[in-house]
Amino acid sequence: MWTAVVFTLVCVSHVAVSQLFRVSEPRWETLKVTWGLRMWEDDYFNELPRTAEAAERKGYKKIPGPCTSQNLGYRYVKPGEYATILVFDENGYIAGLQTAFPMSKVKKFSGADDEESSIPFESIPMFMEDKIGKEKVYTLTAYFVDPGTICWSGRTQDEFEAQGTGTALYLQNGTNPIKDSVAVPIYQKELGRTGWKKGKCFATIGTHYFYNVRSNMDCNNFFPAFTVYNRGKLTGFGWIVIGRYDFSDRFEHPMKDTLNSFMNPLPFCVADSTRDPGITSMHVYMNTKAWNVL
Repeated sequence: MWTAVVFTLVCVSHVAVSQLFRVSEPRWETLKVTWGLRMWEDDYFNELPRTAEAAERKGYKKIPGPCTSQNLGYRYVKPGEYATILVFDENGYIAGLQTAFPMSKVKKFSGADDEESSIPFESIPMFMEDKIGKEKVYTLTAYFVDPGTICWSGRTQDEFEAQGTGTALYLQNGTNPIKDSVAVPIYQKELGRTGWKKGKCFATIGTHYFYNVRSNMDCNNFFPAFTVYNRGKLTGFGWIVIGRYDFSDRFEHPMKDTLNSFMNPLPFCVADSTRDPGITSMHVYMNTKAWNVL
């Protein structure tokens, strides 16, 4: 969980780190979620399975349904654990990650007393309406490979071993998982002409980028995803939504001072929301080597 305590850590430049450790660029060699100051505890930097076989051994159950629908891939979830729904390709290798917010909790945990005062998930393109079992949910979906390969060719074992968690990051931003999935630049130098706005470097995480944030923006237009770069390369991403959702220990709940340490600018509406109804986020890491997150 995010703490309300602000502490100062110095981020080392990726050039200095490269010279110090003499290592190549970060590789996507893991899949972990949830930041925490006490990073040695099991609740933080929690490693997720990257094959369907491993997921089943860990207690994940396959969600019934075809590979091709409004989302792509075969989805696996632990009963009731909607924060980390694993997406696998045709061959059972990791292809993405999904987070679901039960509709029954959205209004309650947003702090809204009426529909007019809640954040309208249904009007934000990244949120897809879906159903898992009997539970109606809103989902956020990221793919780690070209969506056009997930249900058709998938990856081979050799490709998975060589590439790791993936080769790209696509954020689904509409009902068509191929046409509406937006590719995120892999290298930091490619962000200049995009809508991604550079935040601040936060030690043990990296440099955050948020999409089209402005001080006076309307939170109804707040893009619910961010990206993280270390040593010039994309090494993680995350979700960030208005509302305090406590149904999963995977979620973080940053306060205003914490958000100020990695958002620039911090929108007024987001800052106000840290008090009421709250903020929910979740960091996702594809690399957590110490020399990549200093």
